This record gives sequence, C-alpha cells and structure tokens, in this order.
Amino acid sequence: MISVMMEHLIFRLVSARSRSFIFARMKELDLYGNDLGDDGASHISTCLTKIEKLGIRYCKIRASGIKSISDAISQLPEPMKELDLCGNDLGDDGASHISTCLSKIEELDIGQCSISASGIKSISDAISKLPEPKPRVDGLEWQY
Repeated sequence: MISVMMEHLIFRLVSARSRSFIFARMKELDLYGNDLGDDGASHISTCLTKIEKLGIRYCKIRASGIKSISDAISQLPEPMKELDLCGNDLGDDGASHISTCLSKIEELDIGQCSISASGIKSISDAISKLPEPKPRVDGLEWQY
C-alpha cells in the first residue's frame, strides 16, 4: 500500500497527465490525516480508475467533496474493495451521496462522520435494496 502525507503535494507538482499516469497504476491509496478538504477530494475523484482501497480518514472532507468521490465510484467498472471515510464531516447530505454508490463498494467505514439518524436511514435503505453480497458498513453506531 502507498501511504502518502502530502497536503496536495502531488496536485501542485505534477500535471494532470502525470497524475493520471501515476494513479492508473496505483491500487491502494491512504491519505490519512491530510487536509484535503472538498477540493482535494474532487482531485482524487478524477484518479480512481484502478484504486481498490482508498483511505481518506480525517481529511476534512464534507458533503460536496464526498459527492465528487461518490460520483466517480459509481462509474467504476469493478467495485472498490475498501473506502475509509472515518472522521470526515459528511453529515446527512454526505450520507445521501454515499448511498448512491454503495453497489460499487465492498467495505465502507463511516465512523465519526456527523451523520444523524436520517443519514443512517438513507444508507440503510440503500443497502436493503442491493442484491447479495451487500457491502459491509462500519461506523454507523459511531456518529457525533
């Protein structure tokens, strides 16, 4: 797994073509604790074609950033094995965005994402409509 502490470094230093080349060969990306925010999430979403495991835990991503990620995941030819969103301020809008791409995620961690009962219901309802195997979702009980 490639673990990167970069605060947008890749996006500042290399061109879009070079980013695509780098990410096209990468299977796992862990950006734990970087201040990516919604803009960084938008950049990451353009490079998810081959990523099987994406860790963007505690990266200050909110609903608009997760919308970009969710839209990109929905377009993947194969499901993403793991998506770790723990510790981002997704809220109910972010939960709604995530619920649109659950068919393309095998394991999801959304602990400590400020999702209320309404957002949890949105995710639960989306999961109930999916055929087996359903995605494994961790962290529904760890919200604040």
